[in-house]
Amino acid sequence: MNLWQKCELTAIYIIAAMLVVSLTSLGTKTVRAYKADAVEDKYPSLYAEKTAEPLAPGQKTVYFTFDDGPSKNTENILDVLLEHNVKATFFVCAQCADSVDVPAILKRMLKEGHEIGLHTYMHDFNKVYRSLDDYLDDLNQINDYIIDSTGYRPNILRFPGGSGTVNASPAMIKQIIAEITRRGYTYYDWDIDTGDSTKTVYPAETLLDRIIKNTKDRQRVIILMHDSPLPKTTPQAVRLAIPALREQGYDFDKLPA
Repeated sequence: MNLWQKCELTAIYIIAAMLVVSLTSLGTKTVRAYKADAVEDKYPSLYAEKTAEPLAPGQKTVYFTFDDGPSKNTENILDVLLEHNVKATFFVCAQCADSVDVPAILKRMLKEGHEIGLHTYMHDFNKVYRSLDDYLDDLNQINDYIIDSTGYRPNILRFPGGSGTVNASPAMIKQIIAEITRRGYTYYDWDIDTGDSTKTVYPAETLLDRIIKNTKDRQRVIILMHDSPLPKTTPQAVRLAIPALREQGYDFDKLPA
């Protein structure tokens, strides 16, 4: 092989090597772009329009929050809140859409000055927490449902089971929190769980006792209750709790959104 042939062969090797490097780099960039697109470019309506203001210090305040509705139970709760001029926050689902006019109840909530937050579409833990994409898909369904029903775009949410749920791994929750925070949402847990979501339907007085015992000496209290069909005594518990909490010096408000 003469010198010229050796130079040609060397040049071919160099060009081939450069091509391999270029293709590898391109492939990496393509994979990275695909991974980013898989989350960031999905669900374009699933972005908060603003970030909720933090809970302000000052006046003693109770925040009634209700999960898992609307249902027929919700209308009774709304009647009590209207009677006492109290605003609350509802983290909503669509799981009772076959039995009640959910859009009508959502519109009533907004008309009467309450706050609506995202919760989950059908409240299926096994599906919701299967992956980040499954969680976002479910959240997107309830988000679109609320927007289509009312024209209102929620800025706050509550995770099914809360951010400390045992239904998902800590790693999965951390991943979900990072993504919903990136999308501008504020999520809320609670300070007091009344226990009204169990299979046992407790008397209203029992729920009241749990609320009163756990609100003492607290400045701001987020109370977890449920407006799904089962907790039939929750409306009466709310009716009893409002004057009792006012006697302790509490005002009432909906969560910042």
